[in-house]
Amino acid sequence: MNLSSVPFIFILFVGLLSCSDDQDKKPDNSPQLIGEWLRSDSDESFEYTFVFYEDNTGYRAVGNSQNGTATSSAMGLQWSINNEQLKLTIDEEIIETQYVIDSDGHLYLNAISEYHFEKVD
Repeated sequence: MNLSSVPFIFILFVGLLSCSDDQDKKPDNSPQLIGEWLRSDSDESFEYTFVFYEDNTGYRAVGNSQNGTATSSAMGLQWSINNEQLKLTIDEEIIETQYVIDSDGHLYLNAISEYHFEKVD
């Protein structure tokens, strides 16, 4: 074997090993997450909402009202999904949580709330 063909064979071998099968990838569940989600214990005096946009941005809004006085806050966020892990960056704080959307369409964010979220139509 010619010595000059060794680098070519090495590059070819490395290239073949780096190929992967796209069937190994899990389906992208992020389209189900897109939209507005209201926490299930929200009522006329308390509201907790997440909104997820297609461009991996969104916001979290929390509102309280007592004795005629209302307060609310909204914070922008960035989000990404890796398998069933949702990573949120809210005001430089990183929150990673498992997320599940069950067969009833309820969103569970275990590291954020003990209550589920319901999609707002």
